[in-house]
Amino acid sequence: MPKSTGLIASRTGVQIQTLLIEFSTPYLGKDWPLFKRPALPLRVRVRLGRRFAPPKDVSAFTRELDAYFSLELGKKSGENSPSTVTDDIQSPLGNTR
Repeated sequence: MPKSTGLIASRTGVQIQTLLIEFSTPYLGKDWPLFKRPALPLRVRVRLGRRFAPPKDVSAFTRELDAYFSLELGKKSGENSPSTVTDDIQSPLGNTR
């Protein structure tokens, strides 16, 4: 994970708010083919994550942030959080192929 997030927060003194975005399919993921359509409706889940104070040690913060994302994204996606927003995304053209 790049250190830029921690560096900017450290220099500006601004807190970092994390968002966790999950899809019902690996759509838009690293291994998804560029021109492959996802199965619709596509379920999107956005969770408000942890808020971090501006770091004093950027390298340590980067490791902590990486560990936090690994832990959160490794959990079962069925777990609900009070700060979860879920929506269906429909294609404006319908489900035609």
